[in-house]
Amino acid sequence: MRGRIAITLEQLRIAAKKPRKGNPACHDETMRILNALPAANYEVPPIYKYVKEFDKCEERVEAERKKGKASTLYHLSKYLVQNKNKQK
Repeated sequence: MRGRIAITLEQLRIAAKKPRKGNPACHDETMRILNALPAANYEVPPIYKYVKEFDKCEERVEAERKKGKASTLYHLSKYLVQNKNKQK
């Protein structure tokens, strides 16, 4: 059976809040769009700026996933005191 699937706004909110392993990517942008839909009479043009923000967030997340995880040494080097072993 093909065709449209009817999903209510409440079902989308429940799915967005459903606990998952880790934080959902772009959750704030998703909730912003879902909350703005009723005010925009479920049309995209009034909330286009939120949709663009979501697209940018998705691109950023995809780029981070392609790049891979940074090493532990990279994260620890942020807390390294740079001038500790320098001679005066």
